[in-house]
Amino acid sequence: MKAVVAIIAISVLAVSGAEQPEEPPSSAREILDSVLARLPDRPLDVAGDLTVRGRNGTVLRELKFDMMLRWGGSPSSARYTIRDVFGSELEQLTVIRNPDTGPEYEYAAGDPPTPARMPPLTASIRETDMSWADLCLSFLWWPHAGHAGQDMIRGRPCFMIDVRPSDADRAPYARVRLWIDKEIRMMVQAEAFDAEDRSVRRLWVKSVRKIDDRWMIRDMEVEAVPVVHRTRLRIQEAKDAEPGP
Repeated sequence: MKAVVAIIAISVLAVSGAEQPEEPPSSAREILDSVLARLPDRPLDVAGDLTVRGRNGTVLRELKFDMMLRWGGSPSSARYTIRDVFGSELEQLTVIRNPDTGPEYEYAAGDPPTPARMPPLTASIRETDMSWADLCLSFLWWPHAGHAGQDMIRGRPCFMIDVRPSDADRAPYARVRLWIDKEIRMMVQAEAFDAEDRSVRRLWVKSVRKIDDRWMIRDMEVEAVPVVHRTRLRIQEAKDAEPGP
């Protein structure tokens, strides 16, 4: 059965009373756990586009991507494939998240994908502003989290949380500041910092999809610092995965 999907712009998001959360959790870790709990747990196949635009709005580069999301599996896993505009495979990253041993990464390149040496998680994907760490939202699973205050993003109250990686996470960034919507527990903005605490990448969620009672990003923009251009990720299709053999 096809997933029931609602597309909602963050700037005009309205949440019914039945979806209002209880009193805010006492710890940043609990807030992050509530974000993870609202990600789709059913097997999904997702397809979309990556578009790089210059400061004047000119399209500089276009790519396609697809995701096999198995976030509700045991262990949780996801596969991300980057394609050219004709659909040929270019690169592929598989992430397996075992809560006992930390994340495991498998990287492949070419068409068909062949195992290859994995680039750094902070490396830009195909001259876009998007890194592998951004595409797979790796920082949402980082173990070290602390409150950094509260803020308003496009008129909506948000928690600010700073997350830091463990050694098992290959330290793609020294820390990432997350803005979490208080009502729907969805990340709406992020900023990554290096070891000298300099901003190196910024991310904005423009709209989200609701699949049953869970949320996933639909439109997201990313820019690397210093800013040369900006990359937009847009999900075109999200559907239930076909049963495996």
